[in-house]
Amino acid sequence: MNRKTLFLVVLSAAFFSACIFDSEDGEEWNAAKVCPETGHNAYNMPNRGTFTDVRDGQVYRYTTIGNQVWMAQNLNYDIEGSSCLFQEDNCAEKGRHYPFGLVMDGGLCPKGWHVPSLDEWDNLVKSVGGPNVGAIHLKSTSGWLPLNPGEKSNGNDECGFSALPVSREKAVHQGYDTYFMTSTDKCDAGSDCENYSQYFYAKRMESKSDSITQNYYLVQYGENQAIRCVMD
Repeated sequence: MNRKTLFLVVLSAAFFSACIFDSEDGEEWNAAKVCPETGHNAYNMPNRGTFTDVRDGQVYRYTTIGNQVWMAQNLNYDIEGSSCLFQEDNCAEKGRHYPFGLVMDGGLCPKGWHVPSLDEWDNLVKSVGGPNVGAIHLKSTSGWLPLNPGEKSNGNDECGFSALPVSREKAVHQGYDTYFMTSTDKCDAGSDCENYSQYFYAKRMESKSDSITQNYYLVQYGENQAIRCVMD
């Protein structure tokens, strides 16, 4: 390996390590460091911008957070098996919902993007300060309803992720929480495949909390959930 190549490898490694925030280090979280609005990312793209899904011409916003590039809107690709919750016009703002079976079939995300795994979601959560405070940095600045009058609900959205409340559950829950599906089932995560391959992981944010929680759901009854694609 020549000196120039070695320098680029070291520089690249330094870039990626610098962009992942670890709350255990005791360092105060800094959006300008973790998800700057200006500059370029490792893909030589502006840190924030738009791209077009060539399949249907839809234009999506994206944002760079840590060493990852995420869609800054929920996926809204109309494919058989997907659904809009309660009102069709919700899709334009909040995207469509998808069953885990479509995730396993592949091809849901635009070319060059994919449904994030549990590890990739955990990477994002770590970048925004960890599960106890991460939601405050990812939730949109409007649209979240307080559980009780006067309580906090909206986020700060410093990273431009703009997570909106779009519950997978009943209409009365709308405005209070959202679920993001991962591509990881419990078998992938190291559990007994015979008993747990039919469970998938998802991340949840709530209006009443700054936390990002995690749970798993039985594929058969997990209901359709929202998807954020991440760049390959």
